[in-house]
Amino acid sequence: MTSQRLVRVVLLALMFFGAFIIGQRHSPSASAQARQKWEYRVVKADRIERSAGLLEVKGLSQLGEDGWEAVGINDSWVLLKRIK
Repeated sequence: MTSQRLVRVVLLALMFFGAFIIGQRHSPSASAQARQKWEYRVVKADRIERSAGLLEVKGLSQLGEDGWEAVGINDSWVLLKRIK
C-alpha cells in the first residue's frame, strides 16, 4: 500500500470515527426521548396585535420566561409548547 493511500484510509477512518463520536454526544438516547413529555397551549387572536406588517403577541415574553416556546403561528393563533 502506498503512503498516499494509507494516509487517505487513515483520514477516512478518522472522519467516520469523529462523526460517530459527535453523533453519540449530541443525540439523546431513545429512553430519554421517550421519557420527555410536552405540554401544549394555543394563544388565540385576541392576544395578537398587528402593526407595521408584524404580529405581536401580548405577554409572549412572559410566556417565554415561564418556559413556553412558540412552535407555530398564523393570523389567529400561536402554538406554544414546554416540557412538562
